[in-house]
Amino acid sequence: GNGDETLIIPPFAERRFLYTNGLTIQYREQHQADELGTHDLFYPAIDGLLDADIEQDLETMIQQEMVRQMSALAAQLRQERDPLLLEVTRVSQVSIAYNCNHVLFLECYSYLDAWDSTDPDAQTFSRQSLTAFGLDLNTGRPLQLADLFTRKADDRRVERAAEAALGRADYEQMHLVLATREDPSLPLPRLRARGQCTELR
Repeated sequence: GNGDETLIIPPFAERRFLYTNGLTIQYREQHQADELGTHDLFYPAIDGLLDADIEQDLETMIQQEMVRQMSALAAQLRQERDPLLLEVTRVSQVSIAYNCNHVLFLECYSYLDAWDSTDPDAQTFSRQSLTAFGLDLNTGRPLQLADLFTRKADDRRVERAAEAALGRADYEQMHLVLATREDPSLPLPRLRARGQCTELR
């Protein structure tokens, strides 16, 4: 385009994929005071898991991530300014990015603003951070996005079914398309030799 187009960005809430899995999500807030003032925390509390210990561990993990993120921002402030001479605002918020079955992905956003209230010309110190992390609701363990795509025990069943389909007498009338992250356990050399296999790598 010529640069005159208006970019329409849907509101944040409309960009989240939220599929209910029977859990109850309630948002809570905490206000933690220290030498810098008050750190405001807003986060989801999860209710409805069979294991109450996992529920508590998840809430603790969420709170720890907010504190960790804000501690990193406060360390940056201390390197550049004397925070005890400044007015400081600190807010951390965790929102649900994905909630389906036993998988929960969260986004943690924190911002820190600091300014000298006695000097209107002083530059404001402003920092922010955004991180994402996943949780396995069955175990309470942290979950990486790559964990959702690891090989499962039933992969071999899929490969056996593909092998059987390739062995059919009427294979010339059938096209089988496979998309994999690694070579499947199929007779690829034989298929290549017969000209029955086309590969895109």
